Amino acid sequence: MDKKAISWYLYPLAGFLLIFAFAQTRAFQFVEYRIFDQALRILPAPEQEEKILLLEIDDPAIAEAGTYPLGRDMVADGTVFFWENGADYAIFDSDYIDTSPRGVDEGYLRETMPYEVSSAVGEVESFGSGLVDALLSGQIPPEGAADYLEQYRDYTRSMEDRIIGHLDRIVRDKDAYFGERLALYGRGIISIGVLDYEDPYVTDERREAGRDFALKGIADRNSPVAVAEDIRPSILPISGEARTLGFTRVNIDDDGVRRRINLLYRWKDLYFPQLGFALVDLLLTPESYILEDRAIILEGISGPAARGRDRLVIPVDRSGKMLINWPHTEFRDSFRHLSFYKLIVHDLYDQSLMRNLEQLESWGILPLYAGDNPLDILRYGRDYLEGALAGDEAATGEEYRSIRDAGYEAIAALAAGDFEKDALDTIEAYLALPDFSDAEKGALREMGEALPVLMDNLRELSAEILELRGEIRSSLNGSYVIMGYTGESTEDIGVTPFDGHYMNMGLHGAVINTVLQGNFLGEAPFWMTAFLSLVLTGIIAVMLRGSSPGRSILIAASLTVISFAALLLSFRYTGVWIGFLMPLLSLFLTSLIVIIVKFVYENREKGFIKNAFGQYMSPEVINSILRDPTQLRLGGEEKELTAIFTDIRGFSTISEQLTPQQLVILLNRYLTTFSDIIMGHRGTIDKFEGDAIIAFYGAPGKLEHHARSAVLSALDMKKAERWLNEEFTGDSGLSPQPLLTRIGMNTGPMVVGNMGTTRKMDYTIMGNAVNLASRLEGVNKEYGTWILCSHYTYDQIRDDVIARPLDRVRVVGIHEPIQLYEIWEESALETPEMREQLAQFNRAMGLFNNRKWTEAGKAFREYGELFKEDATASHYLTRCEQYESKPPSDKWDGVYNLTKK
Repeated sequence: MDKKAISWYLYPLAGFLLIFAFAQTRAFQFVEYRIFDQALRILPAPEQEEKILLLEIDDPAIAEAGTYPLGRDMVADGTVFFWENGADYAIFDSDYIDTSPRGVDEGYLRETMPYEVSSAVGEVESFGSGLVDALLSGQIPPEGAADYLEQYRDYTRSMEDRIIGHLDRIVRDKDAYFGERLALYGRGIISIGVLDYEDPYVTDERREAGRDFALKGIADRNSPVAVAEDIRPSILPISGEARTLGFTRVNIDDDGVRRRINLLYRWKDLYFPQLGFALVDLLLTPESYILEDRAIILEGISGPAARGRDRLVIPVDRSGKMLINWPHTEFRDSFRHLSFYKLIVHDLYDQSLMRNLEQLESWGILPLYAGDNPLDILRYGRDYLEGALAGDEAATGEEYRSIRDAGYEAIAALAAGDFEKDALDTIEAYLALPDFSDAEKGALREMGEALPVLMDNLRELSAEILELRGEIRSSLNGSYVIMGYTGESTEDIGVTPFDGHYMNMGLHGAVINTVLQGNFLGEAPFWMTAFLSLVLTGIIAVMLRGSSPGRSILIAASLTVISFAALLLSFRYTGVWIGFLMPLLSLFLTSLIVIIVKFVYENREKGFIKNAFGQYMSPEVINSILRDPTQLRLGGEEKELTAIFTDIRGFSTISEQLTPQQLVILLNRYLTTFSDIIMGHRGTIDKFEGDAIIAFYGAPGKLEHHARSAVLSALDMKKAERWLNEEFTGDSGLSPQPLLTRIGMNTGPMVVGNMGTTRKMDYTIMGNAVNLASRLEGVNKEYGTWILCSHYTYDQIRDDVIARPLDRVRVVGIHEPIQLYEIWEESALETPEMREQLAQFNRAMGLFNNRKWTEAGKAFREYGELFKEDATASHYLTRCEQYESKPPSDKWDGVYNLTKK
């Protein structure tokens, strides 16, 4: 290989090395991330697991609770809903690393405590009243009263101790309260912290408790799994009652987008799962884990979630992270959603219903209801829950739900029946009795007024709570619940490739969905991308070496597009990401370097061509030659084109009245305007012959609708003619009279190319179709028209213009009859007046073509009187008079033979 060839291949190598260096920068990585995010959109959207439910502690829930974060007692009450409604598992996306402040058991304070105080006070009052009555009646002698008084004091002190005991129960240990309900549910997944430092505040007891939740059956084959310096399980009252633990640590790429996640962290010799992956472990129950360089392999999986598989291979990147196959949607459209607000509202409805029922009970009218007492049922339900929390192994969530449903249905039945009417009738009956005092009757009247309001409340709340329970049941039953914060004030928000405002709790759903679906994304090693880039730069260097700069651009662009498409299709069908940016930039930079070098060398040759031929060739032809120097040889090719010829009527007379200088100024102004119009419609000017212009459309560049372009040029010339004449005959005085242009056009096969000699050539057209266009320009004189075309042209533009058919003629030198058409205007600019004029002319032409010379002559005469500016009618009137006196023979084919050019 010679030195020139060696130096040639140094260019692509330099381009590759520059891009390789750039690939080590953060800017490069940011751009690569963006390309990856866009490429994800061509992948089929992953199917979303129907069982995944995002239970949102959203703004309405936080507002209703009145505190952020929610008290653990409220979270605990939500956990009972999971037990009651059959949620498969629940993930708690919150950290419980500190002891919660003690709180007040509002339900106990509001519902149980008043009853206990009232009961104790009633018992004390009864004991004291009995003692007084016994003393007054003499049942207790005065000398024995002291003993009874001491007993009374002892009794009141016992009642005091009893009330104090209940007061102690008002103060709630929220952590224990949560733990009790978590134990009852038995399927909760709680967080464990994985730390980059040793936390001195974590006790050994907590660490030891955390050990019990580490994954079993791990075989680590020198994998890149992340390492933690310490663990921080949730506090023991909570974590000790969890089904398992998982870490919540999130991985964020340098540009702030979450694309990948560590599924495992190693602490000492133990391995802990990510919070969502902890659920996967419970669902698949793998016998062992094999951790390799580029994969986490779950062996011996089973259960419905395994879907017939016994092995699952999860690809990971070089740092041990799994690429998340996010749903291709915003957060709102990811998986199913339920607001925690609805659970809070359910409990508020429940408390309100209980208060109303207790009010009915305190009024003494609840026994009037003949059906099942809803208060007794709901109280039984609460006792049932307390028994379950106390360890009753026979208690089930399904039975608890049935009891509660029965209670709320009983309320609805009570509210819908005759109870209200019976109660009001009873109150009215009592009011009619004479034995009641005014105060007692006043109390009865107040009860009668309050009862309808209370019953309306029962009707409304029972209907709403039953509907709400149905929604909660359908959402929770059989679901994998992920409970976390989504309120705007929480700022627990991240960015995904599909949503710049994605709530972080959805991450766990995406992890679970990716693994269970088995629809994984992969990432090729960096060395593979670098090798591919080097290969592509070598290929492009070979392909461009013998190509012209223009062709090199086409080749480079084509190879870049093909490479991009190949990478995209590979990603689309394999899910393995091979970095796009490095190969494509290597191709681009190598191509750019090579093309610049080619331009430097070949511009010298182009400069020679321009200097040699620029004096006698048009710029269009020169540019065409520069693109393809083989055009310098003589010859042409046959193509279908449209030719146009123009000529100014009586220009010889006008030129005789002007000085040579005036004539040059006038012609230059006229020809410049018309030439600009022709070239504006992509026409090619062949030559100027005095005041005449010869041009054609469809060469050298291909023009799809060349006939239409020619016709529009002709119409634009006639429009330009009007304002040019205002200039020429106005103050400038350039012309003694207006310049009126006749135009002829024809479409057909013509020979186009360089004609002449090797020393002198011209890019021109020739052929019969060209000659016909020239003849048609002259035919305008015969018919008094301005724009004539043949039927060959008209057939291609009939929908675009308004035109009138004239004769079929034989022009001089051409034996084939031609149908003449006069072009009037574009179809879009047609007016009613124009339509009327055309209709009258066509009526006259119909009579003429049917050889009705007298009627035709009359029609043309009437037409001429109406449209005096149209000289064509005069032509046909003269011929009608001739044919009327000397009709053509019966063998006449209707073709008019023209004898003048």
